[in-house]
Amino acid sequence: MRLASKPIPDSARGTLEALAASNQRAVGRKMVGLLNNESRLLHEYRMETYGLGKLVQAQFSSCYLGLRKPDQAIYRRALDILGVPGERVLFIDDRAGNVAAAEQAGMRAIQFTGDAPLRASLEALQVL
Repeated sequence: MRLASKPIPDSARGTLEALAASNQRAVGRKMVGLLNNESRLLHEYRMETYGLGKLVQAQFSSCYLGLRKPDQAIYRRALDILGVPGERVLFIDDRAGNVAAAEQAGMRAIQFTGDAPLRASLEALQVL
């Protein structure tokens, strides 16, 4: 069986690594997490192959939660597990529907359109 998985673009990996480095320097540390729609096999493959486990502190995958984006329930479940209100979470996704759903759940959200715009948004929010 061949796994159909896009590799993480170097630009996105660079941003994740910058967030991890920023977190090490921060007072009042930030948590970086993933919220995705994928099977267990694909989730485990991507976490191991792309080393995501070293870059994130929380993983929320549809295969474990039994919910999928953009269903509001998956965002609420992630917030419940984290134990934080939506306004303390910044959600980033490349799909407009997922961004809108996160905003409806009370999260701040950014649509990923490329590394430079994302970095600019993160710097404006003083996340980087």
